[in-house]
This record gives sequence, C-alpha cells and structure tokens, in this order.
Amino acid sequence: METIEWDKEQRKAFQDLLREFVALIDAKAQEEKQTCKKPKIPKYGSCQRGLNKVLAPWGYVCKISLGSGNLSNEPSIAFCRQDILGEGFVNREKPTPTKGFYIWLAYYWRNDLEKIDLCIGRSLKNEKEECQKCPAYDKIVIENACYQKLYDDLEADLENITDYFLHLVNAFNQIPTAYFELEPSSASS
Repeated sequence: METIEWDKEQRKAFQDLLREFVALIDAKAQEEKQTCKKPKIPKYGSCQRGLNKVLAPWGYVCKISLGSGNLSNEPSIAFCRQDILGEGFVNREKPTPTKGFYIWLAYYWRNDLEKIDLCIGRSLKNEKEECQKCPAYDKIVIENACYQKLYDDLEADLENITDYFLHLVNAFNQIPTAYFELEPSSASS
C-alpha cells in the first residue's frame, strides 16, 4: 500500500472529529460532576459517520465504543483496515475493538495525565488466541511492541497525535492482507 499523507484540509477534518469525540465525553463527565450520577453514553453517530467519511478513501473504517449503558472509563475508537474485514479474517466482518487488529485511540477522561492512548492494538480477551495464530501477531506484537504513545492533552498534542496516527496507519498498511487471515481450521468454527 502506498504511503498516506494528508493535506491541511484532511488533517483539519480528522482533528475536528477527534475534538468532537473528546467534547462529547467531556460534556458527560461535567454532567457527572454536577449530578453525582454515572454518565450515560452520549450520542456519537455523527462523529463516527464523519470519521468514516474522512477515512474511507484510505481504506479504513472506525467503530466508536463508549461503554454499555454508562460511559466507560476508557471510551475509544477502533480504526480498522477495510481489506482485513470479512469472513476468513481475524477481524471478522465488522470493525470492533474486541476482535482482531486495529489502530486504537482511547480517551481516559478520568485521568489527569496521559489522557490519550494511541496504538496499534489487538483484541485482549477471548479473541487473543486467534490473533496469535495470524502472522500479523508477530509483526505487530512481537517485532514492534513499541507502537504506542500516550498524550496528556488533546489540544496541546493534536498535531503530534495526527502525525503519530498517520505513522501508525502507514506501519499497519505495510503488513500484507494475507497475514490477517485465520488458519483454515479455525475459519470454519
């Protein structure tokens, strides 16, 4: 895959949507402080649609995960390569942070420092064994365990976050599609 670079307009569109994502969560966090009740999940459909529109030309789709009922302590966005979504691939058909490999951006809204976590991630729970069967596992986890950066503040670090996101996309794109295929024996289960 070719190297992805964004012009000012594309960077701004992505950054504005990251701001919207964080603002949705911050508004709910503020609501919690005022009411002392656990914050509910904000409406995020327009943000997810906007990100998908920005990412589609580069072969990516995203899934925003904010929790179940109440707002999670680590709401996140999983950015998935479209070419590794489908039957026979470790990521399966739909983008999700619970299956396969993805670029992951989490917002730890309860933390004072290191609020933004940006990395190439993989499913950690039930699907971990499937990830380990793919050649992509060695490329992502074993060889490049350092594909992660933490940032204290979205606004102050926005340019660095955008640059590192593009770095991760380009690194992730270097891994051949076939490396994400399930073994034939596990594809039938």
